[in-house]
Amino acid sequence: MKNTGYTETLSFLFIAICVLCYSVGRLYDVGSLLGCAVHRPAYTLLSYSFFHVSFIHLFFNMLVFGSIYPALAYREGKWKTLATGICLSALAGWITAGTKPVLGASGLNYVFLGWIFAIQLKEQGRGITLKYGALLLVSLVAGLLHPVIQGSLHVAACTGGFIFYYMNVLFSGTERIRLRMKNRNDHN
Repeated sequence: MKNTGYTETLSFLFIAICVLCYSVGRLYDVGSLLGCAVHRPAYTLLSYSFFHVSFIHLFFNMLVFGSIYPALAYREGKWKTLATGICLSALAGWITAGTKPVLGASGLNYVFLGWIFAIQLKEQGRGITLKYGALLLVSLVAGLLHPVIQGSLHVAACTGGFIFYYMNVLFSGTERIRLRMKNRNDHN
């Protein structure tokens, strides 16, 4: 069993940083400068997750993050999960950067949602994934249809989380051994 104390601390720290950045952003209007967009400095690929447009935006992103990250980190490892999530959300931001700055941790949340969906698909099969898949599809489509939300970022981040999980499974030592054993048995 992995120690969850650090996971909860990382979760709290991320949420606290986002609340602090939101507060500073509201006071000094730096959030719009640190959002990810075309022709922005490279560091905005990391900073955009910490700044939010409104309190409701911050609240819901932190609610989702606080619900998803600890469960995924407990299973996959706290540092691996957070580092992978941040890298994949930065990649999704870079791929989908538009003319308006993108703000908020939803890219990170969608990486985690795609990752969890992949886990459910592999371990539970189709039955359990219909519920998750339907919710995820509705969420992604709503983001694509809403004029203010950067829906393509959500799709790219979710796809990144999904692909990462399967790449990790495919290239992990135990999966390679299992595939080799299966191939040997098939040839004999």
